[in-house]
Amino acid sequence: MKNRSMKIYFAVGVLALTILACGGDRNVNEIPVNENSENINSEESVEEAAPPSNSVITSISNPAPQGTQVVIDDISYEVISSIRPATDIVMAGDEYNNKPFDSEEYILVGLEATCQKPSSEDCHFSLKYISLFGSYGEKRFREVFMNGVDGLMESADFKGGESIRGTLPFIIPNDESDLMLVVETVFGVPSYLGIN
Repeated sequence: MKNRSMKIYFAVGVLALTILACGGDRNVNEIPVNENSENINSEESVEEAAPPSNSVITSISNPAPQGTQVVIDDISYEVISSIRPATDIVMAGDEYNNKPFDSEEYILVGLEATCQKPSSEDCHFSLKYISLFGSYGEKRFREVFMNGVDGLMESADFKGGESIRGTLPFIIPNDESDLMLVVETVFGVPSYLGIN
């Protein structure tokens, strides 16, 4: 019995230490500020932390217009073109490309990505963070296996100041509207780029 009591006390002690270590208070964001304390950030460091002047805040109800650069994780993205319907182009490339149903069609979205880092540093562009969204409210991913279509965009590493361009193929319903490219950060925060 004594051994069991020791285990219970030990468990309660570990729980208490865990609560203390984690703070125990759920209002972590509400940190009181002492008005007499000095601001440790100089004006220069605040300016450096500001977003680039060409960055645009987007939302699903307010996508950046086609042709506008949106900076996400040190890469600026710009929708530079769109071809719709593009089914004839894709199917002429290879008869074995994924054929859309009669109620669907291909759209080819032209995208340019520019690395905003210094020329001595690299950016990594990944297609896995890009999708298409429209009036049907469904997230659509690009067609991965495709042959015979020139200029398809690929994931790449490239230097600061350099740009890469390419085309992204998607299958969408014939009557879908309000299309936008969705580019997410590594942590899943989306930005929206409108498509004309």
